Amino acid sequence: MKWLHMADLHLGRRLDTFDLLPDQTDMLAQLLRIAREEKPDGALIAGDVYDRAVPSAEAVRLLDGFLTLLSEVCPVFMISGNHDSGDRLAYAQALLARQRVYICGRFDGTLRPVTLGDTDVYMLPYLHPAQAREIWQDDTARTMQDVVRMALERREKGCGKRSILLAHLFVVSGGAMPERSDSELSPVGTLDQVDASLFDGFDYVALGHIHGPQRVGRDTVRYTGSPLPYSFSEEHHRKSVTIWEPEAEAPVRQVALTPLRRMRTVRGTLEELLTPGYDALNHDDFIAACLADPLPQLDAAARLRQTYPNLAVVTYARRHEPSALRQSADDVDQSSPLDLFAQFFTMKTGEAMDEEQAQLVSALLERAWKEESQP
Repeated sequence: MKWLHMADLHLGRRLDTFDLLPDQTDMLAQLLRIAREEKPDGALIAGDVYDRAVPSAEAVRLLDGFLTLLSEVCPVFMISGNHDSGDRLAYAQALLARQRVYICGRFDGTLRPVTLGDTDVYMLPYLHPAQAREIWQDDTARTMQDVVRMALERREKGCGKRSILLAHLFVVSGGAMPERSDSELSPVGTLDQVDASLFDGFDYVALGHIHGPQRVGRDTVRYTGSPLPYSFSEEHHRKSVTIWEPEAEAPVRQVALTPLRRMRTVRGTLEELLTPGYDALNHDDFIAACLADPLPQLDAAARLRQTYPNLAVVTYARRHEPSALRQSADDVDQSSPLDLFAQFFTMKTGEAMDEEQAQLVSALLERAWKEESQP
């Protein structure tokens, strides 16, 4: 059998003031094209289907159309992630199951398989330990490791010769952390971590939550990653979806996706970035501009948007880390106001004040002292 694994669609997501609906519409069209070309026996969607617990009407319509067309290709198995409302996602789940769309939005305490061909599919939606304690009336479920272990202990036996687990978790392998981006919530110590060894009884574990495609421990415990970059920390990700075909020569492979608009960082002075031909790539991409100018530039964002209409972020490069300029309280007390301002100037601009600038600041400080001393 052949399986198509996707996750972290985050439908309804925005980037700053930019609506990503056109990008997500294009992304779902690519996923449908891949499904029609690959002809999988089943499609797995591993959570964070929406970006918010209460999705927009546009996001709901987008998912509706996508599931309608995807279910014509193959059965669909979908769970909720930490961004989803499980109850909302699972609306009409019994009715949709008759149309080959199997949804598990809220866990009821028992893992039950849906058998398709020779494979049992188990769906474990995102489940916080507090929810697990309430479901099982068991106070020993304190961490995500406890929750997953206890859920697997309550797994009903299926009749297939293979088994798949669909889950939305932060999975580690013997303490080795997956590669993360700024898009995921950081785990709180080890409370949110689940070790991949718990999944030894499954032939394939289709994970969601981490946005970069990667294996965790073995090749068949895998994050497929988000199909679009959702932060500039993902700009170097190669977005894709995963195909698992256990009897193929290469059982696990990635199928590339191409975003409608990339997220990328451009670097240079403001004058350089505004020079025609300096940046040869698509100026309609989502842009983070990192300016090399020694001083903040007037109306930098407005001027850059004339060249980069989808500018999202403007920052300035620093040649000195602020930590290198920190002083003790005694040092500060012994420093003159001019010395302190000079250090602040260097921290913010990466340059030392020249003589003319120092004289100007000194004159301003002297005027301020005179004004303060006047009755």
